[in-house]
Amino acid sequence: MVVMITTFAAYAAAGCDANADRGDFTITAQSRYRLEMDGRSFIPDANSDWMQYMRTRVGIKAHASENAGLFVQFQDSRILGDNPGTEFFNNNTMEETGIHQAYLWYKPCDMGWVKAGRMSVSMHNERLVGKYDWDNTGRTEEGIMFGHKLGDNVGFTAAVWQLEENNFDDVETGDRLMDPMFYVFNLNFSEQQFDLFAYLWKDEYLANAKLWTFGVYSQRTFADTWFYDAMFALQTGSDDVVDYSGMLINAEIGDEFANGFKVSALVDYTTGDDPETVDEVETFNNLLYSGHKWNGYMDYFVGGLSYGLMDFAIKLYYPLEKGWSLSGTGHSFSTAEDYDTADGTSSSIGTEFDFGVRKTDGPFAVQAGLGIFSPNSDWSDGDSGTWGYVQGTVNY
Repeated sequence: MVVMITTFAAYAAAGCDANADRGDFTITAQSRYRLEMDGRSFIPDANSDWMQYMRTRVGIKAHASENAGLFVQFQDSRILGDNPGTEFFNNNTMEETGIHQAYLWYKPCDMGWVKAGRMSVSMHNERLVGKYDWDNTGRTEEGIMFGHKLGDNVGFTAAVWQLEENNFDDVETGDRLMDPMFYVFNLNFSEQQFDLFAYLWKDEYLANAKLWTFGVYSQRTFADTWFYDAMFALQTGSDDVVDYSGMLINAEIGDEFANGFKVSALVDYTTGDDPETVDEVETFNNLLYSGHKWNGYMDYFVGGLSYGLMDFAIKLYYPLEKGWSLSGTGHSFSTAEDYDTADGTSSSIGTEFDFGVRKTDGPFAVQAGLGIFSPNSDWSDGDSGTWGYVQGTVNY
């Protein structure tokens, strides 16, 4: 790891003349309050749960020089009414008081940069790697990340993140097993507006598991008002027991009108496991994605489905005056592989409708949303599920 860090830093600085003028401090802060109503149980006449969440972050960027320094971000996130200790797990939500981010950064010039430490990272549209900022604590990765321009049109980004600290030994050989690691390799072609990427997840303790993800991502506007955001990825790998394979298709295409109104169609498809292939798992692994951003407000599928998932959605967005906007999305969900039912098999899951309203006024934003999920009778014979929230955010 030390050799890799040294190599990354040297490569990021290649072709640069460092400027050592001393800088100063930059302080940022954010406070966010959210009230949630949770009625997703499908149980008839069941009462809804109400929860209040509060998250406060304060960040300090210290410039040791114009091109090097330290960023530290403190975070307090909690369920109001509780008095938890650090990293207390409650109701599937981590409450945390401590350091959210802390990393060294070095940017000798516009050609390269390097970061080392704990950092919040988003790649592309966050479909595979994201900071999951909707969550009360968010996600951070720990390791090193660097970028370097290979020319006017091509940029290279790479990262090595340690996912856990285990210090396990092999029970047969006694050798130290490598902790779970995640590797990022990305090429950006700015003029052509697309990226080629490869991710590698390795876990020697988990039966020597190794999973490669190869893909392409593109986002652009064309014909003045039309836009698309698309990702295609294939997975391959193995452990001591089975082989892995999988496929992701994520594509949104839409049009923006003169008044700012947007309409788009989204397809998000992941393969599921074929029960007839005993020695291969075809379920696509969502890796480190920002779950709440995809597949509806209700978060029924954040953990993924072994059957795979097909989400077809129609999205509407309408900006109003004085910082107001309205949004609505309709989802139709089905599985990629059929699942067993009482009288056979099915692939239908159900439909979901999400509605949102947002108001921004300088550093202040308030938003509210409501989701309604109606399951297919094969998936669940319960009532429709509902979920809603009101959230206020202030940035300093």
